Amino acid sequence: MYSKYSPWDFKREHDSVLSTNGDKFYAIKSADCYVEKFVIDRVKKHHSDISWVMTTGSQLTVSWLEEQLLEFNFFKGNDGHIVLGSELISSAVKDFFLANAKKLDNYVVLFFQKSTKGFEELVKGSGTFFSIEAPNFWEWSRYLSYLLAEMEVSLSAEIRNYIVSNVPNTPDDTIRAINATKELDKEKISPEELKELLGGNRLDVFAMASLWTQKKRGAFYQKIIDGGLDEEQVKTLFAFMQGHLIRLSDPSYLEKKSSLSKYDREISQMSQQWTAQEVAKDLRIFADGYLKIRNGQSEHWRIIKNLYVENMLF
Repeated sequence: MYSKYSPWDFKREHDSVLSTNGDKFYAIKSADCYVEKFVIDRVKKHHSDISWVMTTGSQLTVSWLEEQLLEFNFFKGNDGHIVLGSELISSAVKDFFLANAKKLDNYVVLFFQKSTKGFEELVKGSGTFFSIEAPNFWEWSRYLSYLLAEMEVSLSAEIRNYIVSNVPNTPDDTIRAINATKELDKEKISPEELKELLGGNRLDVFAMASLWTQKKRGAFYQKIIDGGLDEEQVKTLFAFMQGHLIRLSDPSYLEKKSSLSKYDREISQMSQQWTAQEVAKDLRIFADGYLKIRNGQSEHWRIIKNLYVENMLF
């Protein structure tokens, strides 16, 4: 069985992670090292009767696995094996698990931080497999709630909103913000103190999309320049703008929503003011810019500068 989840859905659906009457072989992929840690903590918490042995993928050999997992061993007991860095397992070890997953009496849980050929082959075999997907930036409020629940930290609504709106949407930055604020007097902290403690002024992609929707291109580019965005932030913005323009050209997705956000309402109102030709032209701007940055054809700041100049001239 191979399933994909957001971090919070995985926690809700598989809080104990392992089934007590099913497969013994698991492979779990998550690029987020914090999610990985929380999952391992839950494995140990909910299966504390098992003596967990930690190892790494690069240390595994077929002979060691055969001795530990297949051969009769009077001292083996109720050991379970957690393997970190499983993207480094050898082809021979991968083949061992493909051939013997159903024969295991003890749990083996492989943790991958990225997709590999080995992982893709394993999920086609016997066992239970999970991919815990990174959140999209518009899901950061839910990701923050997930982290707070895992860390057993309570923050005021004001601090939570500030983190979501101003702290860069990365796991490292979010964890640092939680650790920096969890001991504060949550009732007396001011916005100014939060800004001094955590920094701020992260670019609001929805506000940027609104500027473009209103055809305020000069203001759009000026915001990017003033914000001092790095390469990843510009790529994120350009990727979002492509999706935004597609939604602007075809707002039929709104019919499936029971309630509309402020962003949805603007899409509904402004979609009639855009022609298909305008959308196609602007899609090329963001698609070409994104590809040039991703492929290293041009530095992101140079692309922004050129687009800004072109907008001022034409």
